[in-house]
Amino acid sequence: MKLINKFALLLIVMTLIVSGLICLSIELLKHNLIEARKHEIQSILKFTVSQVHPYIEQQKKGQLSLQEAEDKVITLLSRARYDNYYIWANDANGIARVHVKDSVLGAFQASYPKYVNAITQQSPIFFTTGESKKPHSDALYVKVNGMTLLPDWRWMIGIGVYIDELDNILSPTILLLVIVGGILWILLALVLLWFYFSTLNLVGRDPQQALTILRRVETEGIEHFIRDEFNKGSLLSLVQERFYQSQQICDEVQDIMQKVTTQSSVLDESLRSVLDEQKTTQAKVEHLIASLKDNGSLTFEGESLVLQLVELIKKLSQLTKSSGELKQNLVKAIDEMELLDS
Repeated sequence: MKLINKFALLLIVMTLIVSGLICLSIELLKHNLIEARKHEIQSILKFTVSQVHPYIEQQKKGQLSLQEAEDKVITLLSRARYDNYYIWANDANGIARVHVKDSVLGAFQASYPKYVNAITQQSPIFFTTGESKKPHSDALYVKVNGMTLLPDWRWMIGIGVYIDELDNILSPTILLLVIVGGILWILLALVLLWFYFSTLNLVGRDPQQALTILRRVETEGIEHFIRDEFNKGSLLSLVQERFYQSQQICDEVQDIMQKVTTQSSVLDESLRSVLDEQKTTQAKVEHLIASLKDNGSLTFEGESLVLQLVELIKKLSQLTKSSGELKQNLVKAIDEMELLDS
């Protein structure tokens, strides 16, 4: 896989991670805000119960009739407002006694028995999340309700918070997270691009392509490699220069070996000629010796033979000189080969 493809895959993975972290942060923030609102609802309900409690005590002591106490409680709860939220109340029979919608007042609330049991069994304050209509609107919105019971009367009072209002609070935070995540992604992309192009300048090609090129050198030789073009100063350009120098040394060594081969052939031919002349001269010397033994004097033929010996010595001298040059060429070829190996 090419380096650019690996970087692209890394960017995709980082995008998924950043997106997941943003989503997780948003959900945690929502959860914390909802929990904070639940705590606020709990405080409001406790405060409301404490405000209602004196009327219940007065009714128990006979200072107020049940109807008078209920009227005072209804008046108190109807006037209670906390920001944009309101208090609602159902009596012990599940009839809505306090509600912001007049159409709901006096109607039986089917959820009353279920929630009364839940409050009794689980906690003094019970929370639910569901869809509900806003006041003066028929649209459904997700709403968190908190509810509790009034002591002795078993009236259920509650207050609700709409989630869309929480979304309005979350919007600036979500926008900030998205902006920060986008900036981090752009910075990461720029760093990866810088690293990628730096690697290209350093290596000369994509690392995967460079590996393919070098493997091709092993199988097909260096001819195509030394003709290719790479960024000056890159690793591949240095290797190319080294291969080019090695190619030149090989060519020089090949030329030297060719000269050595030619000189060796000439030397062999000279040696054969000298050997032939040596045999001829040896025969003539033997004949001269025999003639001297017979006549007791040196003939003209002997003098000529001596001249031939002198000439033979000169040829032997030239042959020795040629042998020296051949040795020097062989030594130079060996040095060149050692330089190539290193």
